[in-house]
Amino acid sequence: MNIKFNKLFLFLQENHSYNKELQIKFALNSVSPYDTSFDKLVALLYDTLNTQSQPNIDNIASFMQELHDNKNSVHSFSGFFKFIVGKEIEDIKNNDLFNQLFLNLKTKKGWGPKTSALLVKNIYNYHHNFQNNIFRIWEDVPKLNKSDTLFLPVDAVILAIFNDKLLIDSKPKYNFNNINKRLQELFLNTDVLLFDDLWFWGFITQKGSSKRKFEWNKNKYWMIKESNKDSTVVNQIKTKAEEFLKIIESMEQYE
Repeated sequence: MNIKFNKLFLFLQENHSYNKELQIKFALNSVSPYDTSFDKLVALLYDTLNTQSQPNIDNIASFMQELHDNKNSVHSFSGFFKFIVGKEIEDIKNNDLFNQLFLNLKTKKGWGPKTSALLVKNIYNYHHNFQNNIFRIWEDVPKLNKSDTLFLPVDAVILAIFNDKLLIDSKPKYNFNNINKRLQELFLNTDVLLFDDLWFWGFITQKGSSKRKFEWNKNKYWMIKESNKDSTVVNQIKTKAEEFLKIIESMEQYE
């Protein structure tokens, strides 16, 4: 494991339960109220698209209208895959299904790389990582193939961590593509998804937007609807957040 990411990876691994709790609560609010696979899918799509800071309403509306026009064909993962990719799962020779889903979804109007990666990540988590059938949309979502690829949903919070704390002066700025390329070089696919926790730890340790200040931000933590508000837990997370800040500060010294 690369020394530059060693401490950060171990921190995320040891403290994954905090963000996982948030994600499960989000999933409960998102898909669990619905009974049919189509209603669950629509809820997840809307909730994912609404994470965009400036969504293009016209493009999103067009995509959702097309989805409803094809309602009868997306009651399975294979059907949704064909709706997005335009091919049957059986026609994908290298079996990189999640990679193909991401690559094709991000070209759809109203989507883009970050939102597409977030949807694919959620689909995978809901069916294989959350271990509760209430989150499952379909019964045919495959496990990750060794030749397949999952992408980290890189947003402004994660970009700030990489560019303000992990960037070496002689290198170009980090972006969605080179962050994912770097992590995919160093870690297994499922471990790449662990870096999604950077959003949680980064969000609650950043202030401002244009020039971000890195410090514990209690108010941001309280603004997360799904965050645990128990005072003991809040104090635990504050301590962990301060540990996280020390780790990313120390990473600046490594090439």
